[in-house]
Amino acid sequence: LMAEDLEVAVAHLTGHGAVIAPSWDGGTSLLGGRGERAFSYGRGSFHTHLRATPAAKVLVRPGLSLDLDTPADYQAWLRWSGGVRAGGV
Repeated sequence: LMAEDLEVAVAHLTGHGAVIAPSWDGGTSLLGGRGERAFSYGRGSFHTHLRATPAAKVLVRPGLSLDLDTPADYQAWLRWSGGVRAGGV
């Protein structure tokens, strides 16, 4: 996740009222908007959130598509980031 990913999300939030980003495994890695919403977790949550907020802007970006939920996700992140490590990770 890079600062630019969040900047793009905030910019789209202004114009669309809601933003959503799918994770690579079908989950949701980013969900933002005004008002109350029910949250869903795990595989398939992206489509659940999208059905609940059909006017949301869908953001597909490499930096937003990777959730770090499992050791395999962490290994994928290491490959994607070129091995760059963040403090404490």
